[in-house]
Amino acid sequence: LGNIAIKVKTEAGSREVDTMGYDLTGVLAVGEKIMILNEVVEIAFVGKAALLLTYYHVSGTGGNSTKLYVMDNRIGVGSFEAGTNLISVNSDADVQGLVEIDDYVMFYDSKGKEVVVQVTAVDSAANELYLKSLLDNTSCLTALFARKRVLVKADATANEMRTLIEALPGAGSVEVARFGPSTCNGYTWSITFSSSDGPFACPSMCLMVHTDASKGIRVEGLGNFLPISTRNGRPFYTSLTHMTTIGFNSDSANWELVMNSNAVIAKVNNSSKTVPLSE
Repeated sequence: LGNIAIKVKTEAGSREVDTMGYDLTGVLAVGEKIMILNEVVEIAFVGKAALLLTYYHVSGTGGNSTKLYVMDNRIGVGSFEAGTNLISVNSDADVQGLVEIDDYVMFYDSKGKEVVVQVTAVDSAANELYLKSLLDNTSCLTALFARKRVLVKADATANEMRTLIEALPGAGSVEVARFGPSTCNGYTWSITFSSSDGPFACPSMCLMVHTDASKGIRVEGLGNFLPISTRNGRPFYTSLTHMTTIGFNSDSANWELVMNSNAVIAKVNNSSKTVPLSE
């Protein structure tokens, strides 16, 4: 995340953010995500003296002002006219250094829908981007994001490749297997995208499992689970660090992540003999 050199403050449990005298209209846009004191929040409205958040800020800033951070692949705020293929970028940065021809950019249309489109030309002098397709929704002001890149070693392990891909905005979770080396010392990676949304959009009933360990499984955010026993012909996994288990519920045909209080945290409707690697 990067910052835009201003400070803000907000109260715990409040949706309103005081911009400390800064007018951020044209600087920030509705729908984009920002970070205030380690909490990622979404902007619902941009005013001349305050921001309104979609959901409340949990901890607040304790009466103090703190830096506001934006996404590090953010180009700036762009404006477009319906029926054209041109976006004008309101940014102090040179778009030529942020976006290249044939790159893809992402923004939100007037209905809040995410749009990804290819760039065909970059006018550095006017800070304008020409797009491959026409913009057919109502004209609006929107946050504009560049495709983020990562550098991958020629001999990256499966875990290294997975970590780099999952660091990309919107990539979500992936499973990676590496094959090789070949007779020419080359490698092939098999990549399966196992979630449809990135980390900010994961639903509350989201169970994602990795089979990195040969005798156990790893759950995002909860660590390693070991197969302590079997039930209904399927392994029953127990966390060594959290009061949670993973097992197959034969009554509902669900694989379930369950607390020791029997409260179901997440579930996957699947009758596989092993834990499914999705949903």
